[in-house]
Amino acid sequence: LQQRGAAVEYHDPHVPSLKLESGDMVSADLTADRLRDADLVLIATDHTAVDYDLVGRHATLVVDPRNVIGEVEKAVVYPIAGPPRSSVVRRGYPVDD
Repeated sequence: LQQRGAAVEYHDPHVPSLKLESGDMVSADLTADRLRDADLVLIATDHTAVDYDLVGRHATLVVDPRNVIGEVEKAVVYPIAGPPRSSVVRRGYPVDD
């Protein structure tokens, strides 16, 4: 995605930095502003140290293959792997063009 011009950030409390061919990356702070500004949030792991409620409250589009986001009113959440971990069924809605 970066090679195609996307601004990519990551947050992982267990991985403070990454060394990539394209350069080093540093784990970004997980803040409401950063989440609101993101076009898409992808949840790639289900660490208990991550505030997924914050993600659900402030991100507008979430791809959640780990099924860690509970029901939220604001975000469009796409759980794509296995049954939800909560008793609430979440639904994704198509994004308008």
